Amino acid sequence: MTFASCENSNRTSNAQCSTNSIRAILEQVANVGQQVLSVEGCSFKSLGSYVPDVSRPYIAFTGPLAVNKDNFYERANIYEDVFERPAFLGQGNMTWVQVSKASNTTLANATDTAIPFDTVDGVLTWFGDFLGSGVVIPENGTYAFSAHQTFTSPAAGHKRLKVQINGVTVASGSAESCDDSVTASGIQQLKQGDVIGASIRQETGASLTLAGSAVATSYLMAKRIA
Repeated sequence: MTFASCENSNRTSNAQCSTNSIRAILEQVANVGQQVLSVEGCSFKSLGSYVPDVSRPYIAFTGPLAVNKDNFYERANIYEDVFERPAFLGQGNMTWVQVSKASNTTLANATDTAIPFDTVDGVLTWFGDFLGSGVVIPENGTYAFSAHQTFTSPAAGHKRLKVQINGVTVASGSAESCDDSVTASGIQQLKQGDVIGASIRQETGASLTLAGSAVATSYLMAKRIA
């Protein structure tokens, strides 16, 4: 069974969350044949007031057969919480980084605004530089990236978040009506020295406040996957 490009695995509060995002029942091969769970390009995030707990793993395995490298394959996924992510079974952790802007930003109406990142939220063996406009890719490879930005209050109108490599848009996401957040994600082959950043535009007819990571879930994350 394959789960690909999952975008519905976010947890927003402890009162409204599933125990597991994916639950696999692994039977003996002699009884049902070889079973394989493949999870690719999915994002497992904690939003709002949710507090991670080791008793609620994103992916759970039950049944008489133990999980191993032959029946579980994962690639290009983003797991925010170390307590809830699965074991990687020898596939290895690739370098990753998450950055944000800690304080709020005022967005003018109908204007493209580069997000001035100033905070490193998390990092694993990332040897590139951190710039106000984004982060520098440390080595050639294939990278998965995800950006999420939250507004301090809902407002009717179009909002668009763009992820850019060296100033060129490679992924975007939009929100309409009174949505209070917007997300964009993708996968790109990148070179050492490339800069990945993000910009946002809102067309609500007035200025709008982009929430900083100190008060809401707003971030840019990049992870090398190959």
